[in-house]
Amino acid sequence: MRRILLLAALVAARRRPPAIRTTTWKRPKRGGATANLLQVLARWFACQRQLRGGEGGALQIVGGSGLFGRRVYRYHTPESQHLAEHARREARLLADALHSDELTEADEWERALPQITTALLDHAPKISSAHQQLLTYALRDALLKRIARNPELGLRCCWLLQDALLDEKAQTSAFGDGLFRAAWAASQQSESCGETAAFVGALVRLSERLAKVERTKRRQPERLWPLLHALNDWLAPRALQGGVAVPLLPASSKASLRVLRLDVERCRVMPSRARAPTLLYCEALCDDDEASLNLDAEARRWANVVAPPSTPPFDVVESFGNTPSRSAFEAARRAELLRRVFPDGAWETFEERCKAQSPYGRTPGWRLASFLVKADDELRREGLAMQIVDNLRRTFDKHGVDAWLRPYGITCCGARAGLVETMSDCHSIDHIKQAMTGLDLEPDLATYFDIVYGPYDDRQPVGGTSRKEASLNFARSLAGASLLCYALDVKDRHNGNIMLDRAGRLVHIDFGYMLGRTPGGLNFEDAPFKLPDEYVRVLGGVGSDAWVAFSTALAGGLHALAADLHELQTTLALFFGDAPFGADAARKLGDRFADLDGDPRRTVAVATE
Repeated sequence: MRRILLLAALVAARRRPPAIRTTTWKRPKRGGATANLLQVLARWFACQRQLRGGEGGALQIVGGSGLFGRRVYRYHTPESQHLAEHARREARLLADALHSDELTEADEWERALPQITTALLDHAPKISSAHQQLLTYALRDALLKRIARNPELGLRCCWLLQDALLDEKAQTSAFGDGLFRAAWAASQQSESCGETAAFVGALVRLSERLAKVERTKRRQPERLWPLLHALNDWLAPRALQGGVAVPLLPASSKASLRVLRLDVERCRVMPSRARAPTLLYCEALCDDDEASLNLDAEARRWANVVAPPSTPPFDVVESFGNTPSRSAFEAARRAELLRRVFPDGAWETFEERCKAQSPYGRTPGWRLASFLVKADDELRREGLAMQIVDNLRRTFDKHGVDAWLRPYGITCCGARAGLVETMSDCHSIDHIKQAMTGLDLEPDLATYFDIVYGPYDDRQPVGGTSRKEASLNFARSLAGASLLCYALDVKDRHNGNIMLDRAGRLVHIDFGYMLGRTPGGLNFEDAPFKLPDEYVRVLGGVGSDAWVAFSTALAGGLHALAADLHELQTTLALFFGDAPFGADAARKLGDRFADLDGDPRRTVAVATE
């Protein structure tokens, strides 16, 4: 492992970190560039804490020294009238900025919605100064103004408030109840949002009802299918008018996903001890060909590579004796492995079969979609993880880091409930290894790549669908996943929580254990990210082109994240609001990057100590 890390550091030395300049938030001038909403929220929160005075100090964002100019969170209690007056002046400036039309980016309001609802509930104007109330009402009015323009944003806000109001302290707040009623009234001005709320509410109640059934019986089709048939009866007249919108796509997206009918016989209840997560397949309309639920252009390019050929079923003993040559035997075993890993073939093939059988199949924009309905489950932290993934992707693009992350949609739909987008072309590594064991193959990821994509060869050209290209895809995704796990201290990374798509890319799921939380409270995972020997062999070994791509992206990504660390810290701190855990998580995030002093030869070694 030391030899691997040494070579990684040497390779990373080829890439110098970008020059970094620190910036502070200032009120934008009229006619100038718009302010960043996250920066405004950070100052809003810090100003509230300053105005509160001795009740707990003010959470300050201060610049640090060194190459990256990192921003650090610390508690500081105002000691003079001068600081208090400064806070009151800044409160008036922030209120003016929020009342103006300068913060108009719809996607920023959607991304920051969990932080906004937390901030408003934590700083409800009960017994507070006039300037504190000015800040709270300014943020509330700005939010309601955006909801009036985008009713779907209001519906998402209501769902987040329902989840947050489970807290006993928040339940006593008349301000929180009033905010919920105002957002609900604004969202219900759209008939589409009313139907969405009714449909999603029915799905959540369905999952809650099934969870009360004995575990051995809840997965029986007769428990689920009658309920789904009743929902289809409700959907039928609405399908003639274009279907019912489901919030799996971003609220700011110009595209919409509208459900026409549930594919009842393909829906099922997933195994769970105490809950009943329900996997639903539905026919839907989407008015954007690119908004295909995470089937990007690269994934489509590999569809034919993993498509199981139409050959007879494979038996290890019989096929070995009946095939004319070793190569024919290997081809038959590869076909059977693909058949077991991808039982429905490529997603597009599966979708075409469903389309041919559907009465709505000829409707323009027809799609097959799938998602999980979860009830009695904490989805806000999962949503935070996807916020961070989105943040990391923007950082990689900004700094030119060739790392890859795949976000998936998570929508909180009320108190401890929500919808989770499924990975239509992904399967867990655990599932892949079980399929290999059934064929007397060594359950090893490098062996899987050798069988499906062929042996690794650095002489292969980049592009196409060669094994080298699959390994390069794996390298980029491994770098992105490693950076995510390092930044958020993600644990519980077993093979059931790591997926592999058909282009050879890793996708991590289930972020219930991060930011210091561990299964059972036991900290038995010391590694900052997962890099077993089989991953190195998938890359073609130390020194291969794929290994160079991985180590370069990892080192460059660490420098890029350190450059924009303040945005990650602000997102974490604002998500948890007044809870000390948020500031502590932001501080620990800064600590993980504290020793990256700008020498790229030490970057990976320091990160993996």
